[in-house]
Amino acid sequence: MYRDFAVFIPKEDVVFKGLRILDVLTGIPRNEVRRMRERVIELIPRVLYRKHGSSSGLRARKDAFDIAVEGALQRINSRLKAGDLDQ
Repeated sequence: MYRDFAVFIPKEDVVFKGLRILDVLTGIPRNEVRRMRERVIELIPRVLYRKHGSSSGLRARKDAFDIAVEGALQRINSRLKAGDLDQ
């Protein structure tokens, strides 16, 4: 998942092998940078919290709280279906 929007540069390569971060980043093709940027833009609502009473356009989108609650409910439901929760 992180490869969709991040570049991993090993610290050891920078410190001990003299790898230049700028060289790595400028070596990424423009279309790949564009794709990564678009992915970051898609992820923004997942890390932002909407203000109570915000515009209707923002209320229609899920924010980080909505996603966290949905994830917790999905885990609870799957555990209930599997019989993993103590009654």
